Amino acid sequence: MNPKSTSQVLAEATAAMVDSHDVTDLLTRLLRDGSSSLGVDAMGLIVQAPDDSLELLVSTSHGVAELEALQVGQDEGPCVECHRSAAPVVALGGSVIQLRWPIAGEAIVRAGFAAVHAFPLLWHGRALGALNVFTRSDAALDDAQCEMAQAFTDMSTIVILQSQSVDQRRITESLREALLGRVVIEQAKGALAHLEGIDMATAYELLITEAEQRGAPVTQVAGDVLSRAQRQRTGR
Repeated sequence: MNPKSTSQVLAEATAAMVDSHDVTDLLTRLLRDGSSSLGVDAMGLIVQAPDDSLELLVSTSHGVAELEALQVGQDEGPCVECHRSAAPVVALGGSVIQLRWPIAGEAIVRAGFAAVHAFPLLWHGRALGALNVFTRSDAALDDAQCEMAQAFTDMSTIVILQSQSVDQRRITESLREALLGRVVIEQAKGALAHLEGIDMATAYELLITEAEQRGAPVTQVAGDVLSRAQRQRTGR
């Protein structure tokens, strides 16, 4: 299957927003389609939680989710730096990545990535999070790719906030609601891994695949998995 064009990915996200939709599911699809459209290997999105800490929201794979969580836990890495500075961050080459972020950088390189780019989620000058773009090539994204990546980042911001006029309370509520969807997916990954005797990465891919096959939000599929796990525990 040929990758979708950037305009097609953004158009589908826009169309979904004017209908009833699940934020976490829409962002998951946006990142997976976006990474394919950009010709990059992976993406991860972190956002600022209501308590001002950073948290993983969505990623294109379980492995990338672990890299994003490590960055947040160590308070270092391209996403953390991008959010803090509210400006794009670029690091090319394994040695540069490891020198700049000793712990997170080593994990990024060990995962097979040779370049990282991060783009801030900005709302009226305030950074709400960051989008991390990983590539196995150590080449920089060209200007067109950077523009497209920023477009996906801006769309992610709009998906989360869903309004052009929101106050601080609404921003906090929107971020909290989005993070709740991510928690359900993380719980379902663990439950599915236990039920099927598979690793977390495979469990994540199964969730995404089933959601695509059913045409259902990934959070709905995750909820079904948790319900099935609960029934097995109780014998009902």
